[in-house]
Amino acid sequence: RIENCSIPRVIAVGLWEHAHLEDLGDSAEKVTAITHRDPRPIAASAAYAAALAYAVVSDDLILGTFIDQVSRAAGRFSGDLAEAILDFPRILSQTEYRAHEIICRVAEGGPEGRTPGFDEGVTDNAIMTILAVIYDFLKNPFDFEKAVESALRAGGDVDTVAALTGALSGSLLGQEAIPEHLAKGVLDSAVIEDRADRLLNRWLECKGPKDE
Repeated sequence: RIENCSIPRVIAVGLWEHAHLEDLGDSAEKVTAITHRDPRPIAASAAYAAALAYAVVSDDLILGTFIDQVSRAAGRFSGDLAEAILDFPRILSQTEYRAHEIICRVAEGGPEGRTPGFDEGVTDNAIMTILAVIYDFLKNPFDFEKAVESALRAGGDVDTVAALTGALSGSLLGQEAIPEHLAKGVLDSAVIEDRADRLLNRWLECKGPKDE
């Protein structure tokens, strides 16, 4: 099973282990293995956790550093996904539709040169999801709204992809980068903020003072 339902669960992993990358892979694997034993969704989850860990401590985006960190995390579980992530400088140079065709081909495991259609948008395939999220984020790294719009434009499983893209963008840019009209529309936003504050305080108690 290579569905993407495990990836949102590692948001907490990326936040908790952002200063301890050596523990990130093990934590992502444990969280993903609740429902998935296949190494591909584990690799996708580890890649997303590493991306989030990078974003939450960075004031800027250095493409090569970001790609290397995410690729290393994925490579522990899937060499194919790691290679696909390293190919992002080329993917980003393509048109949006062509980029998604490449992502679709990688997810399907097709040969180089094959050009699958992309009529149904991003599916719930974990490999396609993580590559689409990384693409949408890197295409618009400093504009939260445009990054999320890019995810929505692709079609398919847009709720998952847009949510993951938004979380990654928000981690880099901060809460102030989220347009006020979007933030106000979030259901139970006060509860979410409270839990985020509690997670931060718990992290500071357990790990923060020794490392930062």
